[in-house]
This record gives sequence, structure tokens and C-alpha cells, in this order.
Amino acid sequence: MSCRAALLTAAAPGGIATIQVTGAESLAVLEKIFQPQDKQGDIRAIPPHRLWLGKIRDDAETLDQVIVAIHPQGPQIDINCHGGRRVVQRLLLLLQRQGVEITTWDKLTVGCSIADEVMQKLPLARTPLAVLAIAGQYPGGLNHCVCSTLQSLNKSQINLDKLRDEIAGLLDTCRLAQKLLYPPSVVLTGPVNAGKSTLANTLIGSSQSLAAEFPGTTRDWTTQPADINGVPVNLIDTAGGRESMDDLDRLAWAAAQKQLQQADLIILIIDATDPAREITRQIEQQLSLLPAKSPVLIVINKIDLKPALSQKSDYIYVSGLTGMNLPLLRDTISDRLGFVDFTPDKPLVFTKRQYDLLEGIKSEQEIALVVSKLKKLVNLK
Repeated sequence: MSCRAALLTAAAPGGIATIQVTGAESLAVLEKIFQPQDKQGDIRAIPPHRLWLGKIRDDAETLDQVIVAIHPQGPQIDINCHGGRRVVQRLLLLLQRQGVEITTWDKLTVGCSIADEVMQKLPLARTPLAVLAIAGQYPGGLNHCVCSTLQSLNKSQINLDKLRDEIAGLLDTCRLAQKLLYPPSVVLTGPVNAGKSTLANTLIGSSQSLAAEFPGTTRDWTTQPADINGVPVNLIDTAGGRESMDDLDRLAWAAAQKQLQQADLIILIIDATDPAREITRQIEQQLSLLPAKSPVLIVINKIDLKPALSQKSDYIYVSGLTGMNLPLLRDTISDRLGFVDFTPDKPLVFTKRQYDLLEGIKSEQEIALVVSKLKKLVNLK
């Protein structure tokens, strides 16, 4: 039987679990095991987008009460059951006895269309914006863009030079797509007691880093996931550098340096209230400790304690304790990571297959070959 099934939700116990069955005979399988609450209901007549309440039965035994949804695009069924491990296990075993191949979510689809790739990438999304951006690639986004281009080519309404420029723009979106799948690292650094841990906790939205008024509280780097205006990031809080360090301080600083060298963005946090050193001197001294040519955003912290401070446009002035100017900091971080005026409905290149096919089009001289590769991209015959 040409059917496959996989558990789409986490393997851990939960309130609801979703098992997806896909393949030409998925409806035939459902007919054998599903009894709608309306016993007279015709399973093959279930309209798309309608949810059906009923029971999954193993001969005379009811395994669970479920909600079934049939996808409008192709033979694909979602069985939403209770999330206990035993219930899920028995349902998968029942499907297996019906001849369904049980697999994992990432191997559920066997085609190579953008729709299949969306399904495979969705579990990697860590923020609502990432979910919308991935899901938006089909039937909209990249899929719609390619199909529109094919229509224009068929009508001879586009020349190859213009198309190459459009392809180059699509290829540039790959770096943003990868950041939505694999969160970039944003590293907080600066002198001791500059308020790095307090600011990290405020950006994360919970107390993950230990913060205290005395210096040296953070001795090793810590990392936590954070949502910065919908952009998923790994926010890394590091130990501060100081002029005199003991052996433990030097180990902590060495560990921090490794994180700084790999950072997608470094946030240098300066204490606005430090009586010993003025802000410009602090910045110069701290910049000299950072890897060369690193992307650095300079943030002046604790401005709630120094309201009369003269502010320069080159820096972001915040209070990690009160949240003052945190929206501006979030906007600046997402902009520095490349998400200026980003909308999730824009076409994005998420996979190597998509990238390679588009890259290959740039060197094609014949429209027939361009059309062939564009069709392959969206899996059109």
C-alpha cells in the first residue's frame, strides 16, 4: 500500500498529538479504522477544511476519540488524537497493520516540490514570524513567484537579463531564510558590572542569567533562545573583562573570546554610571579587546540612573532594569541581522535544492532550459 505516516508533534506526552497519513490510499486506510460520530457519514465525501469528530477503532475496540482533517491538496490526512505515548503508539501500530509505512516527520514527503520542503522545514521554526515565513512559501512566496515567472516566460513578457536580476535577488534571501531556521548568535560583552545579565534577562523575558550589583557575578558564558521582533536568536551573556583578573577570570574571559569570534552580532554594553571612566574611554578600551572587523552594536546601559546624560546618535541608550528604549534596541538588533522592513510573505530561498536550481538558471542562455529548471523547482511536469 502506497501510504506513509508520521507523528508530527513532539514525542513527549502532550495534550494533543497529530499523526499525518499521506499517499494515494490514505482515504482507504481511514475508512477501515475511523468511525465518524455521524455513523452515516461518507468519509470520502468529507470536504476539505472540515474537521470530523469520531473514533479510531481496532476491530471492536475503540482506541481513542479523534478529530480528522483532510487536506485540500492531495491525499493527506491529519489524525489529531490524545497525546499520551501509549495512545500514539497504538495508533501507529494500527496504521502499520493496515500496510502503512511508519516514518519520521522529515521523511514523510518523498517529492521535491516547495510544498514538501515547507513541510520539512516547519519544525525548525522557533518563532511565529519564522513559521509564517516558511509556511508562506507555498502556495504563495517562492512558489507563487516562480509560477508567475513561468507564465510571463510562456507569454514572452520577460527577457533573460531581467530574469537574472530577479534570480540574484532571490538568491540573496537565502541568508535571511537560514537565520530563521538556525538562529544567529548575538553576544553581550562589556566591562564587569555594566548590566549585561540584567539586559539579557530583559531581552529574553525571564530571569535566566544571575544578576547582582557586585562585579564578577557572571564567570562563564550562558546562552538562551530569544525572540527579537520575531527573529530567533541565541542570546549569549559573557563574563566581563577587567584590568586585573585572577586565574578564574582569565579562563572565563578566554571562553568569552571564543563566543565573540563566532558571533553574528556583538552588543557592547557600557555602564553610563561608571564614575572612574568616561563613556568614550570605556568604548575605546573595550573595542580593542574584540575580534577585528566584528559587527558591533554599542549600547549605553543604566541611563535611568543618569537621566541628564548627553546622548550621541551612534549609540543606543537603554536601561536593562526598567526596559527604557528596549523597543529601539530590538528594532536595531533585527535590522543589523538583515531583517529591515522584513515581511513573512516575501519569497525566500530555504533549501540547497532551491538555491542550486536558481543559481543554475543565471548561466542558462536558452529560455527552454530556464523553463525546465523553474518547473523542476516547483515540481511541475
